Formats: sequence, C-alpha cells, structure tokens
Amino acid sequence: MKKIGIIGGVGPESSIEYYRLIIKRFQQKLETKDYPELIINSINMTEMLNYVFTNQLDKLVVNRQQKVQISLKTYILNVEVEELMKIKIFG
Repeated sequence: MKKIGIIGGVGPESSIEYYRLIIKRFQQKLETKDYPELIINSINMTEMLNYVFTNQLDKLVVNRQQKVQISLKTYILNVEVEELMKIKIFG
C-alpha cells in the first residue's frame, strides 16, 4: 500500500480534521476498516508567517523546498493539503 505524505500540519485542529477526512474517505472508497499509512511533516507556522510578514519570500520558498526534500529522502509521496482532495480516493 502506498503511503500518503502531507506537508502541512499548521495546527492540531486542522491536522485532526483532515486526518479524519482522509481515513473516512479511504475506508469508504476501499470498503475497509483498515487505516491508510499517513505521515504528516508539520511546518512551523510562526516561522512561515514571519517570512511572509517580513517579506522574506525567498526564505519561505527555501524552507518549503527543504521540507519536500526531507520527505523525498524518506520516500514519501508529497502532497500539499489542497492537492489532497484530488487524490483518487477522493474522486
């Protein structure tokens, strides 16, 4: 089974909600009680907002690229939260 990797996790409330949604749709789509393998690579939202508010967008981009590279090195499928809704189990 493929793993789903998410670069996100901007807070526990949002992480809980989309984690619940992923499990529900996965189980419905595959008609199973199993759970998908899911890894969340959380970002530091305070750091991200600081880059935005201080107009250091180049550092923001580098930071995001580093998160993707970390995930790629561990063979995780990288999916932004917005793109998650396009995965086959949601179709």
